[in-house]
Amino acid sequence: MGHRDLEKLFYLPNSPEYDKIPRLDPKEKNRSALVYTKARISQTEVARLVTMVTSLAPKFPELSLSLIGQVEPAGLDIINNSGYKNHFHLTGVIDYHKSLDFVCRASIGLAWYEGDLSFEKYADSIKL
Repeated sequence: MGHRDLEKLFYLPNSPEYDKIPRLDPKEKNRSALVYTKARISQTEVARLVTMVTSLAPKFPELSLSLIGQVEPAGLDIINNSGYKNHFHLTGVIDYHKSLDFVCRASIGLAWYEGDLSFEKYADSIKL
């Protein structure tokens, strides 16, 4: 095994920076708010999310899904043609702290796991 320069090793915990997450009284959370955050949100992901919203919105008319990240153009078309566009809030890519504010105010966080990698469900401790 080769020489390791300890000055170049970094500890990168796979957990959120809990001290930087805004603390809210649970009564302040928006019970109708869902959040999905990812750097690039694909057409496939958007199609599944639209299916979810179209099935839930009739029963929960106040439902709002914030998509934090860059949505592919084809995904935008799916949202715009869904008949449920008003249930989506698209932020684009935003500052880390601003995205944490969305996450802490939402009642439900959504995560996308394709199942290709055995560790992926455990590798992202901030997603619910």
